[in-house]
Amino acid sequence: MRLRRSFLMISGKFAFYDALNRACIENEAKDIPALIALGQYKAVVSNLLESKGLNYGQLPKGLLLFHSYPQTARTAMEEHLAEGAMYAKNNAGEVNIHFTVSPEHKALFEQLVAAKTGDYEEKFSVKYDISFSVRSRVPIRLLPIWKTIRSATRTVTCCCSVRVATVL
Repeated sequence: MRLRRSFLMISGKFAFYDALNRACIENEAKDIPALIALGQYKAVVSNLLESKGLNYGQLPKGLLLFHSYPQTARTAMEEHLAEGAMYAKNNAGEVNIHFTVSPEHKALFEQLVAAKTGDYEEKFSVKYDISFSVRSRVPIRLLPIWKTIRSATRTVTCCCSVRVATVL
């Protein structure tokens, strides 16, 4: 209970807060502070994670409102557009950006790029050349590695994981 309340009380600091608040109003007919006051934490989290709201439970980081600025919030993908314009434009004002995305999210990335590139081109006086590739689906399994550390006073067992890619 304390963890949920802590998460929801600081949620105003998250870049997605305004979008989440709009989703709560649309779906629950109450804003976030009202839902919290009524103890309806699950309604807020549901609007954050499920498709009726922001659907953040199914989206990759690149599509989440992740970076907060005084007048706006940006997705991680938009942040790449802005940083590309600031740090990687060539002498002709062109910015080449390549995104490697999962196959199930490629269309969503393409839609967001189509919707946002014009704004960023105008703001930064650049021209983007954006390309995509699809990340291959290679099964990855994690192998635990156990290590025992012995000292004069105690024994500690640590576990970490190593990623092993298996190509079928």
